[in-house]
Amino acid sequence: MAAPCGSQDTCKTPVFVAPIPVLKTEDKVKGIYSHYFSSYTDAAFNSNIGLSLQEVCYVIDKYSAETSVTPLAFMMALHFAWKYPEGHYGGVIWKMCRQQYAFKVWKAVNVIEAFMNEIKMENRLKSAICIDGPAAYCTLHTDSSDFMVHRPQNKEDQKKYYTFKRRKFAMRYAIAVSANTGDLCWVSSGDPAGSISDLNINI
Repeated sequence: MAAPCGSQDTCKTPVFVAPIPVLKTEDKVKGIYSHYFSSYTDAAFNSNIGLSLQEVCYVIDKYSAETSVTPLAFMMALHFAWKYPEGHYGGVIWKMCRQQYAFKVWKAVNVIEAFMNEIKMENRLKSAICIDGPAAYCTLHTDSSDFMVHRPQNKEDQKKYYTFKRRKFAMRYAIAVSANTGDLCWVSSGDPAGSISDLNINI
């Protein structure tokens, strides 16, 4: 006999709840970029953020959960480090006031700096590449990278910091990575970009 309507034994009609689709990190990053910049292309993304889509996704996947820094804040911090927008321009790009932009960017930068530990000097001899000639037992590859700074007020400082490569004022850092593993092994303390060449900074 069927249970009377309203009793506890009444069979309930199952309700199907559609699962909320989980966006992959790559889709999230593309969506964020397209909202604040133009439609996504690999070249435009690399030009504005300074890293490839795969590199940005790696950073977000590795550090977002443990630092509570959102993907948006990560991208704002990466854009800031790459472009160093002056004045209120950063706020215009990310559609917020200048004070809110500065607060979000520097909060993200401080948290990321405290958690990231990518420099592994102990890996400099790991899996050394043995070859003949003067470059035998090459263990590290070095290069330099420029990071934008505000225009100095002093003319002498302007000459020191101006780089014709970027056509902006910048600090130049040398970076060394393991030849075989790709581990970041060393970063220099930095020099004014216009006062030192790549060859000298890497010595």
